[in-house]
Amino acid sequence: MTGPGGTLGGRLRHQRQQRFVGRAAEIELFMDSAVRPHSPRYNLLMFTGVGGIGKSALLAELTGLARLASPNVAFATLETSHSSLELMRAWRGAFNSSAFKKFDKEVRRYTTVASKVHNAAGSVSEGALKALGESGVVGAFVAGAIGEDRLRAFLSKVLSGRETVNYIDGPGRITAAFIEGVNEVAGSGRVFLFLDYYEAVTQELDEWMRHCLESELSTESVLVLAGRESLDRVNREWTAFQPILRSRELRPFVESEAEEYLDRSGIDDPETRQKLKEFTSGLPWALELSVEAIDSAARLGDTPATLHEVRSMVVRRFLGHTESHGRLREFIEAACVLEAFNLEALASLVDQPTTTEVEDLTRYSFITQHPDGRFAVKEVVRESVIEIVRQQSPIRLRGLHERAAQHYHGAVERSVLFSPAWQTDFLEGMRHTAGYDPALAVQQLTELVGKLPAQVWRVPCAGALAVLSADPVAMKDPRLRYLTGEDARASGGLASARDCYRSVADDPAASPTLQLSAVANLIEIHHRIGNTEAALQGAMEGYDRAITAERDDHAAMFAARLAEMYGVLGYGAESDQYYRTAVSRIEPVTDNLVAGQISLVLVYMLAFAGRYAEAQVHLSTAIQRWKRAEYEFGVAQAESSVAWLGWLTGQTAAGLAAGRRAFRYFEQIDDEYNAGMVSMNLGELYRQSARPEEALRWFDEAGRRLEATEGYVYLAITRYRRGRTYLGMGRTTEGLHELEAAVALERERVREPYSLGMALLYLADACQRLGDARAVPVLEEAERVLVSAQNRHGRVLAHLNASVLGVRLGTVPDPLARFTETLAAATASGFADVEAAARLALATHLLGDGGTVEPDADSTVEAGSQLGMALIAAVRFSPYLADEVFTSCNDVLQALSPDTRNGVAVTMTDTFRSHPAAVATDRKRRLEEGEGNLRAPISEQCDALLPHRNQ
Repeated sequence: MTGPGGTLGGRLRHQRQQRFVGRAAEIELFMDSAVRPHSPRYNLLMFTGVGGIGKSALLAELTGLARLASPNVAFATLETSHSSLELMRAWRGAFNSSAFKKFDKEVRRYTTVASKVHNAAGSVSEGALKALGESGVVGAFVAGAIGEDRLRAFLSKVLSGRETVNYIDGPGRITAAFIEGVNEVAGSGRVFLFLDYYEAVTQELDEWMRHCLESELSTESVLVLAGRESLDRVNREWTAFQPILRSRELRPFVESEAEEYLDRSGIDDPETRQKLKEFTSGLPWALELSVEAIDSAARLGDTPATLHEVRSMVVRRFLGHTESHGRLREFIEAACVLEAFNLEALASLVDQPTTTEVEDLTRYSFITQHPDGRFAVKEVVRESVIEIVRQQSPIRLRGLHERAAQHYHGAVERSVLFSPAWQTDFLEGMRHTAGYDPALAVQQLTELVGKLPAQVWRVPCAGALAVLSADPVAMKDPRLRYLTGEDARASGGLASARDCYRSVADDPAASPTLQLSAVANLIEIHHRIGNTEAALQGAMEGYDRAITAERDDHAAMFAARLAEMYGVLGYGAESDQYYRTAVSRIEPVTDNLVAGQISLVLVYMLAFAGRYAEAQVHLSTAIQRWKRAEYEFGVAQAESSVAWLGWLTGQTAAGLAAGRRAFRYFEQIDDEYNAGMVSMNLGELYRQSARPEEALRWFDEAGRRLEATEGYVYLAITRYRRGRTYLGMGRTTEGLHELEAAVALERERVREPYSLGMALLYLADACQRLGDARAVPVLEEAERVLVSAQNRHGRVLAHLNASVLGVRLGTVPDPLARFTETLAAATASGFADVEAAARLALATHLLGDGGTVEPDADSTVEAGSQLGMALIAAVRFSPYLADEVFTSCNDVLQALSPDTRNGVAVTMTDTFRSHPAAVATDRKRRLEEGEGNLRAPISEQCDALLPHRNQ
């Protein structure tokens, strides 16, 4: 029973509220947007700021102002309300209204059956019991602790059918009833729901808050939150609520506000006031604590120069007062060493703590409780205490860290790898290990991640990596810098990753293996951003280093990279040389992870050269090696390559199935880059199978993910493919926009002559087909850019494409001479695929480019000969290209009159058959490729064009 003056706590709160000053802008925001308007301008207000900035005081002030405007005001804090049910009950307690009868009834119904469930929880496993205690049976079921059959069987033993429904549907019914109650009381005045300490929000509660805002909640409801982080940093999904959300970050007091606070606190001495303003730098918490220290000590003491020293002074004074309180100081120091603590954690640092001692400790206002039940000292206090212990007894501090590390590492060993509990304990273990031996912490992290890809470990180990990276001593270790580079590369921070890898590659303290791995990753980064020259130089550097270090595995990897890059650049002899080197060195490699990666690189090199059967062999080898090593990431990479090969070889169904499997895996581990790459291939497969809407969806997915990870080379390709898809659908404006975006991206981000030149050619081609006047100047720019291209294959192919386009645009004065020149360059280059395309282009021109004028006899014969030679060149490249070229030849023939068509077909067939080596090679390679999507041999396809002759 309380007297006329109320409670002591109420009196203290009233006195503190009398000291409330400043925050005029925040109060005006609240009044102007939520109180005064006929309808709230914002239904959600969020006040953020660091600990001690005065968020709770502001919410208390706003609560009082709201009560002056409406009878419907409720306040709650996540320091005490840890679930949606607890929060609703806390808010509901402020309303003495019959509007919440249904809510009260649903709560009683649910809690009645819930008690039955929890009383019977002993029949499930220990892991499930823990989940039950945290989130109930349904939560345990969702978390995977209880299977569906187990859940049904369990509930059927405890509850009747109706009770089971009440239990499972109860949370949803309670929320709906609460919203109904709020809406009803809103009829008597605007409803204000205040919620403090949002930094303690759980994922479930955060989702529940968004659910309420998206429900039928009255627009006469206003939610006012306070927490350390803005809502969009708590969860990205809050960005969708911007139309109804207004957020403001609280700043320290300005001088006039600090002056007013001191006036209200009764601090009159000018010198003391000046010292306090200098000490606190306007931080409300420091002001309050300093004023309270003055009140209790009656004098200020030495004058500190910074806010940091203010904290030390106040904390030192406080610790001095604890000396006469048993082991309280020992408990406080132990609690500050621990990031968060419970009785078990505290017991690892303090001998046999009693429940009473822990309760005495946690009563202090600078200690808060987490939703999971653990306690933590507020950061501003914790940092000062740690510094004091470090100065007074560094050996004791190291000992505390070592004992804490042993405690948490023991918990890690008992947890499931990468589970939430494991992540929490591992972070704490790493932090404490670094506190007494940074080198040991780096070693433990390195041994843990082993050869796992960063995409797998970076999220669960992010906290530990951040702790170690912030330690200057630990960052001298090249192993940690390498891991930091791995983390940055996996998350798209390529510039940071490049710096880390370069520092490791050049660090004499790094092992040869670590140096070589860093060089290999530098190559991948250069490739991703389109710096072909740097990638090639890096591969050469890596190969030379590997040979010097006598590392066959790395030598094979760099040789494979060189084979791939030389092949792409059009240096066939060099590519074959390094291919043979890689193959010879891969055999003795016993590490299945490394061997699989080498095989996968060779897949790309062989596929580019049209050697699909050999590529399939190496792809199978990679999959076998990785499955043997249980390396899921590698298998997913191989599945992605299956999708890519499916696009190249027309095996659409197999490619789509493998691509979707790979995408699911990469999405599951949050690997944005690889998910983007496989999305791009899936988009092309859907485009190839005449499903443009699906193709666009996957191209959108690829674009978003590749942009987020700085994969600009493939982002430009994705934009180009989107453009082609739009054009194929007749959506001209969108198609041109995407092609223009691809060109802009090449100019701004990639800056590689070949890829920019090709992007310009694609844009010029689209402009020509659509009658856009920009076609000629864009083509001219493309030709200027391509002169400096390093890619020999690409340069010859681009010259051919420019010739075809130039003839169509009328910018080539002598088309026949231009095509003859282009063919000579293509033939001399040794690129069979380009030669086939050049001969096809020349034949098409000789036959009048599909016009109405019949070609003369000499042109007809020459065209037929060129078509036959195009088929021979295509056969040298691959049977898949041969089928494509034959289809193009047939398209050319179908545009001719019957007599001309027959003559050209005869010449084409005779020319092809006059080269028996080509006929035999075609048959042999089709047998090697298997059934696939290949058609009959070219010789038989040619014969089918001449039925009368064959009779």
